This record gives sequence, C-alpha cells and structure tokens, in this order.
Amino acid sequence: MSTHFYPSFAKKFLSVLLFFTVGIIYAQDSYVLYGINNIPQSTYLNPATNPNANFFIGFPALSQVQVGAANSLGAFNDIVHKKAGTDSIYLDLSSLIGSTNKLHFLGVNFNQDLLFAGFRANKAFITFGVRQRLMVQMLISNDLLKLIDNADALNSNAQYDLSNTVLNENHFLDYHIGASLPITDKIRAGARLHIFQGLSNIHTVNNKLNFSTTSTNNDFELYANTDLTINTSGLPDSLGFEPDYMLNFQNFGFGIDLGVEVQVNKQLKVSASLLDMGKINYKAYNQNFSSKANNVTINSNTFDFQNGNTVESFADSIKQYLNFQQTSASYSASLPMRLMVAADYFTKNQQNQFSFLFSGRFYENYFMYASALSYSRNFSKHVTFKASYTYMKESPFNVGAALSFQFRPLQVYIYSDNIFGVQWDRSRFVQAGFGINFVFPPKDQNTTKDNPGN
Repeated sequence: MSTHFYPSFAKKFLSVLLFFTVGIIYAQDSYVLYGINNIPQSTYLNPATNPNANFFIGFPALSQVQVGAANSLGAFNDIVHKKAGTDSIYLDLSSLIGSTNKLHFLGVNFNQDLLFAGFRANKAFITFGVRQRLMVQMLISNDLLKLIDNADALNSNAQYDLSNTVLNENHFLDYHIGASLPITDKIRAGARLHIFQGLSNIHTVNNKLNFSTTSTNNDFELYANTDLTINTSGLPDSLGFEPDYMLNFQNFGFGIDLGVEVQVNKQLKVSASLLDMGKINYKAYNQNFSSKANNVTINSNTFDFQNGNTVESFADSIKQYLNFQQTSASYSASLPMRLMVAADYFTKNQQNQFSFLFSGRFYENYFMYASALSYSRNFSKHVTFKASYTYMKESPFNVGAALSFQFRPLQVYIYSDNIFGVQWDRSRFVQAGFGINFVFPPKDQNTTKDNPGN
C-alpha cells in the first residue's frame, strides 16, 4: 500500500473513533437569578426561597426559556480562521494543542417551563410544574485534538491516549413539586421532589482508549487497547427519532432538591442548596456499546481503499478488530449534582443588597465551579434590577444582569450571566433567559424602593 493512501486511512479511522468516543459538554443553570424572590423561577436555584407573591402562574411554555453554553477551547474566532483572499475557513487548534491544559470542556444546557405555578399556604409556599431540560457535558483530551487537527498524524510513529474523553447527555421532562416553610424565626427550609421522564441519554461509564502507530514507506500499523462502555437511550437511528419520543414513559427516575436560608440579623442572610440529587432508570430504546481489546494490531493493508471501501465497511472492520459489542440492556444514570452557597448583605435602609455566590457541579471525573459578586435593588414597585460579576476558570470576566418589569399581575423578566456573550463568536460563555409570569403579591405588601423585598 503506497503512502498516499494514509490520509484516507486516517480520516476513516478518525470518523469511526469519533463516533465511539465522542466525549463530555458543560454548562450550569443561571447564577444571576439566585436570591431574586420577586422572580418565582429563583426557587429553582434554592427551594427555600420565599417568593414575593400570594399566587403566581407562568405563561405556558414561556414562563422560563433559558439557553447556555460554555467551553475552554476558546471563542469561535480563536480557532476558526478565514483563509487570506478567499471565503473559505479552516480550523486551527494549534494554540490549544500547545497549551498546558490536557483536558478541555464543552457544555450546553437548555431549560423550558412547560408549566409552573405556586401559591402561599399560611407561612408555607408551594410550587409545582413541568420543565423540559437538556444537559450535555463533554471532556476532550488533548490527544484527540491533535488527531482532529492533523489526520495525517496517524502516519507518524506516535502514541495517543483518549481515555479522558467523556460524553454525558441528558434530555428529560421534570415533573416537580416543592415547598418552602419557616423552621424558626430566622431559619427557612425548602425541598423539591422530582419525577423524571427520560427522553434521551448518553452515559459514558468508562472510556479507556489508547493506541500507537508505526509506519514505513509501504505499510502502516496501529496498536490499540480499549476498555470502554457507553450507554445510550432514545437516540435517533437510521430512520430518525422514534415517533413517540416525547411520549416515552418507560424511562423514569426520581430526585430531590434541598435548600436553607438563615437570617443572621437584619442586614445579613446566608443560604445554601443542593440540587439535582437523583437518577433516571433507562429501560426503553437502549443501545449499549462496549469494547475490550488488548494489544490489537491493525494493518493498513487489511483495508482495500483502492476499491472504494465505504466508511460503513471500514467501521465494521474496526468494530470487529476492537471487539465492539452492542446490546440493549437497562441501566441507570445519575444527574450531576449542584451545590450553591451564598451570603447577602443589606444596607441599613434595606434599599441595597450585595451578594456573594459560590456554585459548583459534580461530574463523575470533574468539578465545575464558579463564583459571583452581585448588587441588586428594587427601584420601584415596577422595576427590579440586579448586576453581577461571575468568575469561571476558563472565562474569568463575565458581567451579568437581570431586569424584571412588574405591571401587576403581568411580570416580564430577562437575564444574562454574560451580557457580552451575545457576541457568541467572541465568547467562551453564553447564558441567557427570559420569562413571563402572572404574579399576585400579598395584599398587605407594597414593594417600593424603600422595601426591596429581595
């Protein structure tokens, strides 16, 4: 086999490799909404929050719509460049490959209230609803970027370790009911119970995949070791999504959120919450992929590229050599738990609120954290405003804001944890949302600039 067939071999090998090792995306829910009790959706971040309402109901499907994305790879303009004098673009990963970071992350989340409502019952506040949620988390090893950046790298004598590349995806409907109630004069606690309806999932149980290559003028050999298990459910096949995708009630799970608020004194409040403690059991539309192969040798002469072998036939051969197995067994996948801790300081006149927030997500092999400083105030009974600065390791400068307009009972709010993230091609972190509620405040409470109610 002559050397000019090596690029073809490399590209086909990478196509198969990426299919089986497509690995973790990352992002978290909002930070800036935490503690704004004028907006009922802040209870998602701490179920102990006491909404400033007697009763509320969200506009169906529009009471909260939130999208977010984060990555450590860099902004779009950092890695995608335009060729001089042409309209074509190319991917440049050299700056990432040359960095000291051995792992890179990507992340996406999407949340949508299909139904959300709540009411006051004496000193307790009850909420309930149905929420659509999508969470994707990915970790990418530096060696995988090397292969993506240069498919011909397989022609060289080199070693690659893709074991840290991991993918988890969760798409589910969340049926929830929660309660917030006082324990003492200074302590308020809350809990939210969840029933999860799993729609689709990718769960990387383990992913050991490393290989080395050797090449001569007339030959190419690859030596591989694998020990990986990837479970999936509800993913599209060659015929597309199953027609009852949103009506699949066979994948169920349960979860709980816990929260607490402590009013230390008139000017200081501390709070904390643990969210998404639960898992989903997948029993329908499952596909499980596994491979366990030690010291497998694959020779390029095995594949007849000159006779037009397709990617599919090449994939079948790779699956056979690496002992890939496909089953449809049931499995369980836990959600990535989130921890939030906050402290709020109010000025003596109670008109200004300064806050600190720490937030972190627990992934199986990764802890994603962020911290935020914020200022909030109710400028009138119609306008609530909050500004924030959020620090993330790979995106250290994020200026956010939340703005709520209340023309009782109508409430319209909008927020972003990085208002400059609208320039998506220049940002590593984008997270924003909006919503419409009908809020009926307590009859004996008039929120004014002298009574922030935050």
